[in-house]
Amino acid sequence: MTPDQAMALGRRAVACVPVERWPDWTPVEFCWRNYLNTGYLKNGRVFGWDAAESVFPLLNTPAGMGSLLAVVREAWGPHATPFANKYEPPEALWTVWNGRPNEDGYGHEVAIGPTEIEALVSALEAAAEAALRGEG
Repeated sequence: MTPDQAMALGRRAVACVPVERWPDWTPVEFCWRNYLNTGYLKNGRVFGWDAAESVFPLLNTPAGMGSLLAVVREAWGPHATPFANKYEPPEALWTVWNGRPNEDGYGHEVAIGPTEIEALVSALEAAAEAALRGEG
């Protein structure tokens, strides 16, 4: 994943869940005086910086992935889980399930994507859409 792709996914994720609600110590990139910097969140703010103009999580790091999964589980429940299936077409390789068992099996499909990160960001977008419709 290129830095530009990671940045775009981070922006999509923040459009669903404001960066202030991400777990502490999520790695982030932020813009300050036209410079791109890397830092961490602490208490909903960029550690050591008060005036960041735009902040988005670095999802292509292990800590960023953990934070993303935590935010998805906050939206869909503690059992939301991404799975890879090598039998699916490349654009649907990863699936996020809500993980709540029901009579049909193991929950229901929440989102799909070609990578784990993209499927998780799509799950956040699906949760935001459901909330807008009054379903969440």
